[in-house]
Amino acid sequence: MYRKIESCIANTTTTTTTTTSTTTTTTTTNTTTTTAAVTTTTTTTTTTTTTTTTTTTTTTTTTTSTSTTTTTLLLLLLLLLLFFQY
Repeated sequence: MYRKIESCIANTTTTTTTTTSTTTTTTTTNTTTTTAAVTTTTTTTTTTTTTTTTTTTTTTTTTTSTSTTTTTLLLLLLLLLLFFQY
């Protein structure tokens, strides 16, 4: 003659972390060419930039479950009524 009452509480937490890193590389090359009495120097500069972005999302769900019965609730109600009568 009792009924079971259940309740469930769920808490969800989401954390997002974004990391960005940039790498720049510069390369310089000198080339010298000599033809007869003429010397020519050529300088070549190459710059490379790399950007990397990493996004990490973490979701955590915590569930709390409670269970009680109507008999327990009725007993508590009866105790409260008795307490307030005096």
